[in-house]
Amino acid sequence: MAGRRNRRSSTDKGSLIILIVLILIIVALFAAILIKDRVSGKTGGTPQQGQSSGSNGSNGGSGGTNGGADGENGESGGNTKEPVWHEQSEQDAVPAVNTVTYTPPQGADLPYYIKVNRAMCTVTVYGIDADGGYTVPVRAFVCSVGKPGDETISGEYELHDRFDTTWCYMVDGSYSQYAYRIHNGYMFHIVPSTADSKNHLETEEYNKLGEPASLGCVRLTTEGAKWISDNCKIGTKVLIYDDAENPGPLGKPAAIKIPVGHEYAGWDPTDPDENNPWNSCSPRIEAGDITVSAGSEADILQGARAYDTCGNDISGSIYWYGKYTTDLEGSYTVTLGVTDALGRSARKEIRINVSPSEGNGSQPDADKVSYRASVENLDIMTAVKSEHALLISRADKSVLLDKKGSERVYPASIVKMMTLLVSLENLSDMNERLVITQETYDKLLERHPSMSGLPTEVPIRVIDMLHGSFMPSGADASVTLAIRIAGSESAFVELMNQKAASIGMNDTHYINATGFDEDGQYTTCADVAKLLDYALGNSMFRQIFTTRSYTTEALQGHPEGVTLKSTMFNSIEASEFDNGINVLGGKTGYTDKAGMCLASLAESKKSGNEYILVTMKAPGDYYDGPHPNHVKDAVTVYSSIAEHML
Repeated sequence: MAGRRNRRSSTDKGSLIILIVLILIIVALFAAILIKDRVSGKTGGTPQQGQSSGSNGSNGGSGGTNGGADGENGESGGNTKEPVWHEQSEQDAVPAVNTVTYTPPQGADLPYYIKVNRAMCTVTVYGIDADGGYTVPVRAFVCSVGKPGDETISGEYELHDRFDTTWCYMVDGSYSQYAYRIHNGYMFHIVPSTADSKNHLETEEYNKLGEPASLGCVRLTTEGAKWISDNCKIGTKVLIYDDAENPGPLGKPAAIKIPVGHEYAGWDPTDPDENNPWNSCSPRIEAGDITVSAGSEADILQGARAYDTCGNDISGSIYWYGKYTTDLEGSYTVTLGVTDALGRSARKEIRINVSPSEGNGSQPDADKVSYRASVENLDIMTAVKSEHALLISRADKSVLLDKKGSERVYPASIVKMMTLLVSLENLSDMNERLVITQETYDKLLERHPSMSGLPTEVPIRVIDMLHGSFMPSGADASVTLAIRIAGSESAFVELMNQKAASIGMNDTHYINATGFDEDGQYTTCADVAKLLDYALGNSMFRQIFTTRSYTTEALQGHPEGVTLKSTMFNSIEASEFDNGINVLGGKTGYTDKAGMCLASLAESKKSGNEYILVTMKAPGDYYDGPHPNHVKDAVTVYSSIAEHML
């Protein structure tokens, strides 16, 4: 019995050993599978973070030579930030154009059918399909139908009596071409002219395209009326209907506006006539290079403006294409583009410069300032000839120089900084036309102010008027803007004082919008610095403030436009100094009581920090050399700034 038990015990021990070996083998195999999955970055066949982190290269991949995700270098490699690239192709960026390639079927007697949507002032032409139905949208035109009381008829009709280029005398005494009768006195035709000549277009009526305006006819651009006349045979059916929700399958085309008073205003911009002066015009884009700090965001369109063939602001239609990143220092080129209502396009390349510091031109947070500035000139108070001066750093609002900066003084034309700001905040249409009247000009001239150089009694765009008010310090443009906004200069001044109070300019009061010395008109260097710091947040203010030279559109008597120049840059020989400080812009002023004044903005190329300097009541005049004293003080102060890394 005992022997049997011993044999069974030996057998059991052998079985146990085999079982243990099998278990060890299974564990080893399972461990091997886990290790393999871990190395390949997979668990259960599902992609995990380790797989994507491998894209960071051999220094950060989970299977790289520096270890896996849990290895010594895995944490820094896995967290390395990949640069984010912003990219658009030209094909994707350019807005889609509703163009249809269509060839009428051979033998089609009447290949087109015209539908006029009165409610949406849109004409859509349909082509015939293979089954003989008019289902193919071919062209769309914006139009004007009858105004209230003179509504265009509705229903289906057939075209007859085509007048082509013949000038037709209309019932209201005007003239029109490409008339094509729909029914009785209702016709397609171009927007009327005051005479049987192409350069006598009724511009104001043309600008109503897209809304009811006619005496019942369907008005079109020359391009649209000519297309119908050239392509639609007599007998073509016309359906006139109302649908206030859907203009048609091709949408409602935009209508370009002609500036009233423009020297080419008598012509339709769509007229293909070789003598059309609009043929020499095209859209344009105004934009400069952009500098941003690495890691920040770039506003590609900051300060960019676009104008169509007729000079209208179409900045909202700008698009861009190219490739850039703000995560890597360097310079990247992108292209800005715009297409106007005539289908004409403009392109402009700009560079996005990514710097290693706070150099994006915006006001950085104080906790991000990496440099501390000081004025390293022990004789600075004596060297500065102005009786009043204040220098601040925009980065942390620290005051670097204060020479009676809180004492009230006459502001001279520094006032026009507030004039510009209030104008920008109250005018939205930069293409609105204003006129400097001869009366306004003559009244101002009696006081011998600086003038803009813009012509009188000529319609001038608001954007040109703003530059004329600020850059050459034009009193005539300033008063014209004031009257447009508030009805009178005195009412406008109330808006200026309200704005000053809202900004916290407690030692400022305005009496006029030009800077003439008057009792009760005063400010301080500290308040002017506060105003400039605030106003620079307005992109258009900043653009005008930092512009050296600007040319208006063509004006009556000035076919090449009027070139306006900054009064500050006219007086400064060099705007960049050995310490890396670069003067970006400024506003000068002078009267007998105010002396020579200057409010300016500068930027450090080393740190990207911006500085505001305001000097008031400098002695002398503009003809002192090599710099007049207010500019000389700016050179002295800016060249004395030293920046120390924190």
